Amino acid sequence: MRQGNDFTREEKNIISYSGVMIVFKILFWISCGYELFVFIFYRVGSSGSKDYISDFIVFLILSIPFFVFSFLAFRRELFWNRDKKRRYIEKVLAKRSKTNQVNSYISANDLVYGSNNSYSYVIDNSVSLRSVTANTETLVIQGDYAKTLFLWKHRNPSQVKPASAYASFLKDECGIKNPVAYHMNLINEGFFVDDGTNNGIYVLSPKGEAYLEEHNDYIELYKHKKWGINWQEYKAYASSGDDFLSVVQKLIKKKISESPIYEKRDYYLVLYDVLKEKGNMSDALETLIRVVYLDVNGSTLINEYNEYRNGLIPRVQFEQLLVNNVRVYPDIMQRFKEYIAVYDSDIIEMMYKWKLPIQICNMILFKTIIESGVYDNYNIDYINGLLMTESKSFLDRVY
Repeated sequence: MRQGNDFTREEKNIISYSGVMIVFKILFWISCGYELFVFIFYRVGSSGSKDYISDFIVFLILSIPFFVFSFLAFRRELFWNRDKKRRYIEKVLAKRSKTNQVNSYISANDLVYGSNNSYSYVIDNSVSLRSVTANTETLVIQGDYAKTLFLWKHRNPSQVKPASAYASFLKDECGIKNPVAYHMNLINEGFFVDDGTNNGIYVLSPKGEAYLEEHNDYIELYKHKKWGINWQEYKAYASSGDDFLSVVQKLIKKKISESPIYEKRDYYLVLYDVLKEKGNMSDALETLIRVVYLDVNGSTLINEYNEYRNGLIPRVQFEQLLVNNVRVYPDIMQRFKEYIAVYDSDIIEMMYKWKLPIQICNMILFKTIIESGVYDNYNIDYINGLLMTESKSFLDRVY
């Protein structure tokens, strides 16, 4: 997947000439002629003048249109950074894609039905062509992501099937509302070829295999969809030479740095999964400890805590919120036993240098909780009972 600092010719043209930039470029050249006229006029007309400062100021004022149009015509190339250019390119391509998808959809329907809707094109004996809805609604198809997953799903020899036989995620996640037409369009574009048996069976062509290899990251993204990352934001953070996990790690760290405290916990849990898959056990352990640190200190309750302190909710209600949210969870605690070889108790003291808006669990109890997970001797009910007592003590301190 090509996503480095270099832009293709098409992408450069999008930056330089798309939308209103064509108008600004034309106005720029007109203003160049105007600027030349102003220069010659003042060069000749003020040749006898001795008031150079006044002449220069007047010249600058008359040159304002030239400077304005120069800025407007070249601001994208000169003043936009790489990320801003990339986001704009993707926005333009997305708009073009919607138009192309409608045209492709119409072409595919013509291929399925015949241009005169005579239903003469035979897909295979099991398909009722009349069951295919021929309409030209705008499909919100998810670009390269949708194409990649469709090719991947049909990487083994297969026929064009009835619409109901296609995987539901192709519609729900990829926006492919008419999979029969979409499949036929990919055949028409050369991503699939007949297997030579004359049985209506298609296999990936070299073009289709190359496309899958180039966009393999989108397959990995689909396999890790529980991480909640969409393909557009992934693409925006991807750089040439970065592997899939490194891109996700960079993206999640950015989300952590920009998110409020009550959202950080889930992002840290995703980061933990990434680090574990990369085999970075020490950093994975530290990140998992951060998840528990946020859990046992009520990080998700910062808004309710502020309301409580301002007298907007009663103590009994906030106390119940603490009981329900300040706790440890079995699916988290059971992961610690994998890290007994890399655990160092110094990490607990380091963690408490990170001051949270709500600080409920004391360091001694927190160390006990983490080590009970590391040495696989934890008791969830007992730990949560201790945290309930800590929560009530916290309320007594801040009331």
